Amino acid sequence: MKLKLKIIIDGTETIFAQDYLNKIVLNISSAIEMECVFIARTNLENDVSTTIAVSKDGVLSENFEYSLK
Repeated sequence: MKLKLKIIIDGTETIFAQDYLNKIVLNISSAIEMECVFIARTNLENDVSTTIAVSKDGVLSENFEYSLK
């Protein structure tokens, strides 16, 4: 478990904002060997969520919006 946490935070010490979020999704994808990882912001008034960082197959991908229903 400690090794996976190290992989997730590796290289994030000196980056901020969008670069940080992008690095985190890439690192999580690598650490837990997931095909798709994303961080999203929810809008409960409109029942939608919009991604702010997406990793698909270990590569940054375009953000998307999806319904929460």
